[in-house]
Formats: sequence, structure tokens, C-alpha cells
Amino acid sequence: QTADKILEGLQMKERIPIRVEPCLFEFLKWYPVVPVKWPFLDVDELTENGYHVDKAYVPFYPIESLRKDEDELMFYTRSHFITTSILKNHEVQEGNILLIGHASTIEVCTRQLIGGQPRVNDLKFLVLRVPFLSMHCVTKQPDGTWRAAKPPISPNKHAAVEPFDWRFFR
Repeated sequence: QTADKILEGLQMKERIPIRVEPCLFEFLKWYPVVPVKWPFLDVDELTENGYHVDKAYVPFYPIESLRKDEDELMFYTRSHFITTSILKNHEVQEGNILLIGHASTIEVCTRQLIGGQPRVNDLKFLVLRVPFLSMHCVTKQPDGTWRAAKPPISPNKHAAVEPFDWRFFR
């Protein structure tokens, strides 16, 4: 839904299909009851509901590989693998890649990319520091490393979440 509305706002909804990477889903232990089909619509169902989805896209991590018994380190590893796979797949192209997920995505998809160690004991507290519609940007440096960068827009603010400080995720 978020990707669809971002593309619609950019007037690119019909030009850029959404590539669904189901294994960028959140930490599975936060979902004690997961339906047999998982909490996903398949690409045909998404298309039937008006989403412009790339039906030819093959996810980097098969949905069948999701483990309900994964621990925090496995969650970081899964997310980092998908992130680096996407980056490697597009390394000859210039431009930007937008990964859309939930609060934990900001941490688990970028922490190891920018040279940090997984913060497995703090993960459940880290997500509380991320307001709705937060953005975390990382940029590739000339030496090939990745660094956190200030996002171009601020997140929504509301009283239940402290102000977002992108530097916390460096």
C-alpha cells in the first residue's frame, strides 16, 4: 500500500511496477499466530486489487524459507541478505532503490550494510524510536562502503513516539 501510494504521488504508478520481496517481512516472533498462507496476498491478488506489480519478478529469498522460529540474528541475516542481493542486482545501474517496510526494516536492512553489528538485544526497543513514515537513507561512498545520510524529508510526528533521529541508525 505504501509503495503504491508513493508511486501514485510521483505520478509513476503505471511506469514503475512494484517488486514484492515477501521475506522483507518483519521479525516472525512478533507474530505468534501466522496463517497457513502467511499474511500475504500473492501477485495475482495484488493485481486484481489495483496494484501495479511486476509479475515476472522472482524474490531473492523464497517465502517457503521463512522460519517461524527464527531469532533476532536470523532476522538481521535474512534482511541483510535480501538488501545486499537487491543492491548487487542493480550495481551497474545508477539511481536510487527504495525499500519499503516497517519500523524494523530501517535497522535490519541497513545496520550491517553500514558496517555495524546487529543489535539483537535492543531490536524491540529500536523499533519504538521510529515514527510512522520514517525514512532512512544510506549512500554508497567512492570507496564502495555505505554510510547513513540525512533523509530528504522528515517523518510524521505524533505524541506516542519520540522525535526521529536518523543518526541513531548509523
